[in-house]
Amino acid sequence: AALEGLFARLGQPGADGDGAEGRDGLRYLLALELVRRRRLELVDLAREGGADCIVVRAGGDAELITIPAPALGEQELRRLGRELTEELGLGGVAGERS
Repeated sequence: AALEGLFARLGQPGADGDGAEGRDGLRYLLALELVRRRRLELVDLAREGGADCIVVRAGGDAELITIPAPALGEQELRRLGRELTEELGLGGVAGERS
């Protein structure tokens, strides 16, 4: 439920996050995790405006949500992992390697 709430919050205009780029990367990773957990349905893979995208929905007749796939390097993935951990109040659990 916490992941779904964060995903919805990041989709709102003026949502919190580290600028649009950071917010988009975090939202994309959350969408992938929610698809993995079967909380979102992966409807399609698309290309819009020159960017690869995933198209998801919460299920049934819910509105389709198109999320661009950001180019994420290793450092960006680590930063987003830390940000997600902080947002969910999980402490130093996820994605931490020395």
